Amino acid sequence: MTNQNGGVIAGDYVQIGTQNDLNNLGGTLAANSAMQLDVGGDLNNLYHVKVARPKCIS
Repeated sequence: MTNQNGGVIAGDYVQIGTQNDLNNLGGTLAANSAMQLDVGGDLNNLYHVKVARPKCIS
């Protein structure tokens, strides 16, 4: 299963089960009360942080 590019899986109780890998690539997995993950392969939770750099004014 793949959640990517800003995708959101959220709820009060979130339960995810996969027979293979669970890939969260820049998405959000969120639960208010509880979360259960049953992953048959690898859990890959990757994110990208974009940092804005201020311009130098001379």
